[in-house]
Amino acid sequence: MTSICPYCGYNLVADDVLEIDGFRLDPRGVAHWQGKQIEMHPWHALILHSLAKAGGRPLSDTVLLERLGSEATRHSVHVYVSRLKRELTDAGV
Repeated sequence: MTSICPYCGYNLVADDVLEIDGFRLDPRGVAHWQGKQIEMHPWHALILHSLAKAGGRPLSDTVLLERLGSEATRHSVHVYVSRLKRELTDAGV
């Protein structure tokens, strides 16, 4: 399955590890920030990975739904984004 962002054309399903400004993210659920390891829910990591790959461009919930797969709903995408924000804030990111 591929998920191509309609805005920027990135393949959002690629499993590459991203490093941006010292924040390292493995889309399977492990991030590193300022020497700390941050365990993330896999869906949080997939959402963050997708957003990072988009390079700051907005992504629709439809694109994120496709990235998360058949078990996700629009409501769950919004809930996971909210929880992801809290998780990163709590980790000091």
